[in-house]
Amino acid sequence: MMSSKGYHLLLERRALYLFAKVSGPRDTLQISINYWSEIAEECSRSSVERLLVLEELDEKSTVLDMAQMIQLLPQMGFKDMRIAFVDPKEDVDLLAFAEVRALEVGLAGHVFGGVDAAERWLLSDLDARHFLSPFQPA
Repeated sequence: MMSSKGYHLLLERRALYLFAKVSGPRDTLQISINYWSEIAEECSRSSVERLLVLEELDEKSTVLDMAQMIQLLPQMGFKDMRIAFVDPKEDVDLLAFAEVRALEVGLAGHVFGGVDAAERWLLSDLDARHFLSPFQPA
């Protein structure tokens, strides 16, 4: 069921990161600002350092909207966070542009076509001790 906001946002705290899935029929700058604001609130509340965003909006973004949104992300609290962004419906060239633009504004992020690759990258910088069994000595 679609909310009156024009999108549905699922936030799920996973072991080492926050997973956010946004879905809906439209992709506008205002919708992006709204859902990224909700994600920012949860990240702040939960002291999140890693974030995986899966965007499944039916409509494609525009270059201008994406550039403006990326410009806002550092001010919203995402500057010191590792972000993996997945949008399997978006144009590959636009996603490549977004990644370059994100780096230019100081974000630590990468775009992906699938969640598995995104998760591997998101966790790739962690020390191996995070993955040890609780029954093994560190």
